[in-house]
Amino acid sequence: MLMHSPKSRTLNGHLNNAAIDPQGTLSGRVIKRHVDNDPGLAYCLFVAEQPKSEAPVFVAVHGIRRGMRSQARRFAPFVDAVGGIMVAPLFSRRRFPDYQRLGRLKRGDRADVALKRVITDAAKFLRLPFKHLVMFGYSGGGQFVHRYAMANPRQVKRIAIAAPGWYTFPDTSQPFPRGIGKSASLPDVIFDPARFLQIPTLVLVGEKDVIKDENLNTSKKIRKQQGANRLDRGQRWIAEMAAAAGRFRLNTPLAFQLLPECGHSFVECMETGRMGRAVFNFLYPDDTQKNASATVNNKIRPGVAVLHS
Repeated sequence: MLMHSPKSRTLNGHLNNAAIDPQGTLSGRVIKRHVDNDPGLAYCLFVAEQPKSEAPVFVAVHGIRRGMRSQARRFAPFVDAVGGIMVAPLFSRRRFPDYQRLGRLKRGDRADVALKRVITDAAKFLRLPFKHLVMFGYSGGGQFVHRYAMANPRQVKRIAIAAPGWYTFPDTSQPFPRGIGKSASLPDVIFDPARFLQIPTLVLVGEKDVIKDENLNTSKKIRKQQGANRLDRGQRWIAEMAAAAGRFRLNTPLAFQLLPECGHSFVECMETGRMGRAVFNFLYPDDTQKNASATVNNKIRPGVAVLHS
């Protein structure tokens, strides 16, 4: 369950900034925090200058290079434009070596449990109810995000994932993480396709992201099930998700978007592929983002600082 902290007062659909940030040092800035009583669990937090009470919380999850701050900086202008709040967790290599697969038994701490603690800490810190999440992940972060959503469909409103190396398919005959069948590595996780297939999902991959680099899972089973590279795998997975949704008679938005002139690089996808705009247009479809996005580019906005608390 997400933490529901006491509500701050609202006015015309906007949150009361004085209640969230009485010192005026938080809004419009990216800060780094640590979870109370757990100094090893860090995250970046950003609150729009004019936060909206109805906007779902945006969660951004890094790839295996752990670029938490880079993602937070580059997404901050988009979060600000929709009046949102951003939480970007840091899954350290030592503690969360298997975070992409949620943290299987005997492979470090559970990353899904850690994210719930981060969300609870941020809600408590801001004294706000976090009702729903929209999520983004790049590369290894994309692996985590789609698996987290599949395991926690009641918490997640929409997801956008970019260039995961491989996926969990909606296949009950295959054990997790290749499928959603029971696995001794995550004994308490039960997947409910009737629920997770209702989550609108966007997959984005660079058109040049076809190189078999050292971080790509090239096992025979994965190649046979999912394809040879990230581009093939993204297209195949979204097609399988759409087919599975159809069997449940669901008309869920499940989309694939090619990012032109982009390889496997978060920065390149943001600056050349305009990934930030595509992600936020999908995650916040009912917002006035179409108007706001005209003033937002994919580079860091001057004045968005990274602070430490």
